[in-house]
Amino acid sequence: AYEIYQCDWSSDVCSSDLGSLPHGSARDGEAERQPVWLTHLDENPNGAGFLFLADRARSEKVGAYKRCFELFDGRDEQAVADSRERWKAYKAAGHAVVYWQQTATGGWEKRA
Repeated sequence: AYEIYQCDWSSDVCSSDLGSLPHGSARDGEAERQPVWLTHLDENPNGAGFLFLADRARSEKVGAYKRCFELFDGRDEQAVADSRERWKAYKAAGHAVVYWQQTATGGWEKRA
């Protein structure tokens, strides 16, 4: 979570709008006041309705959220294979699953 915190919200690469997005982590405390909670743990201390999983992170609690988003690098064969396995498990567990793929022009296309 610390690397995400540093790279995605605090670095010079980010736009000023993204940098001002209210967020926090365990080192900041006051989870109930944080609309975005950054963590590597399978927790939801701020009562979020949406879960974003990146870099092959997993959660045993996806059913507790209104929506769960899995982000992975489609150019990484192992990441794609892992994502396919999780897709099958989510579907078998009765979750509604949708797959969006980024197009060559940067847009998004619903694939399944």
